[in-house]
Amino acid sequence: MKSTTLKIDRLANGGEGIGRLNEKVVFVPYTLPGEVVQCVSQSSKKNYSRFLPVSVKTSSPHRIQPRCSLHFQSQAFPLWCGGCEWQHMDIGFQGTSKKILISETLERLGGLSQPPVESVLSSPESWRYRNKVQIPFRKEKGKIIGGFFAPASHQIVEFDDCPIQSTLSVDIFQFVRQYANQHHWSAYDEDRHQGWLRHLLIRTNQKAQALVVLVTKSSEFRDKNQFGKELRSQFPQVLGLHQNIQSARGNVILGSHWNRIGGSDFLEEELCGRLFRYGPGSFFQVNTQAAALLYQKAIEALDPDPSDLLLDLYSGVGCLAILAADKVKYVLGVEVVASAVRHAKMNAQLNKVRNVEFSCMKAENVFQDPSRSWIREEGSRLKVLLDPPRTGCDPSLLTALLRVRPKKIVYVSCYPGTLARDLKFLSKRFVVKKVTPVDMFPHTSHIESVTTLECRT
Repeated sequence: MKSTTLKIDRLANGGEGIGRLNEKVVFVPYTLPGEVVQCVSQSSKKNYSRFLPVSVKTSSPHRIQPRCSLHFQSQAFPLWCGGCEWQHMDIGFQGTSKKILISETLERLGGLSQPPVESVLSSPESWRYRNKVQIPFRKEKGKIIGGFFAPASHQIVEFDDCPIQSTLSVDIFQFVRQYANQHHWSAYDEDRHQGWLRHLLIRTNQKAQALVVLVTKSSEFRDKNQFGKELRSQFPQVLGLHQNIQSARGNVILGSHWNRIGGSDFLEEELCGRLFRYGPGSFFQVNTQAAALLYQKAIEALDPDPSDLLLDLYSGVGCLAILAADKVKYVLGVEVVASAVRHAKMNAQLNKVRNVEFSCMKAENVFQDPSRSWIREEGSRLKVLLDPPRTGCDPSLLTALLRVRPKKIVYVSCYPGTLARDLKFLSKRFVVKKVTPVDMFPHTSHIESVTTLECRT
């Protein structure tokens, strides 16, 4: 395969390096600005191409030796793990790069001139920080393997350790992989849509306790009692074992049907002095210590007052609503996922918080709810928390916010692209005062942020 030498000029929003070949933009992962790399073509479009690196000829001073042996290294070409795409970058430069990327995105897509982006708040831990892992399984050469996908493919790169996952999660994964082979389980084949074991989902907390979920193609589980007994014998820290059935084709990991095989249906975690329970399929930030920083910044940005009425949209299991409740008069949390609302109500009772209420509906629908007329009438006392998924806010919700004109909006975002899009819309009546990035995902290009908006007078 013919290789090409490229100079990398800067980083793209997805974390890849950007160079030019015959005036055409070329994206090259695992590279840094200023580097000269030897690479080979992966794909080509009209306006850009994607190349894969083979070797680094001239290194950046910010390049370091990755801790994981499955990260990109020239001798591993062409197979390496598709996760942790920035392990080759020193942690300080990761923060600098994330600030630049979010600033460029808000300016380019959000139309914000010199956006007020602060320095990135670092994660307290940069290794072993994840409390959630989802591992796909396949059968290769007569053996069931599990791992992470190689870049831009569904080819599994098997691993024995992952340095950003908890040691408990890694140990449980190794046990499940060994058990699956010893007991001749069938692994899912996505091309044929056959096989049983699709994914392993593990949730852990800071007490080193876990929930384990087997994601399978069918509800059949003949040796579930034996498996559960051996799992809990080896790992008494496993509080609950669950099965999720995903019978559909495609890349969506979890299906809608759950079976509790044994034990607890929730984990409990302490966050900012409060206790929170969440289920195996509930959303909970994957980096608990960094989440505490994120939520503290969000509540600080609210500048809460005892007379405030707070609307927490996309409220999940109630973390932000409950953490803010003792600082305001009343909080309404709105969440569309019924199981999350159930846990949010449980968490309010657990923390003895009485001025918070949770409603199960789409976030945008709360503005038309006849029983919530105060939302439309109390703009001067109303503040809004937004914590949407990666896709951002529904357009009708943004339109309603322009109409209601709350005093302040605090927007917690996990994706700069949709944040920029939504801020551009909200800027018609709100001023972006501050953007605080939080490094929730060290060694990746992903970034969380807290944006403060105030209503124009």
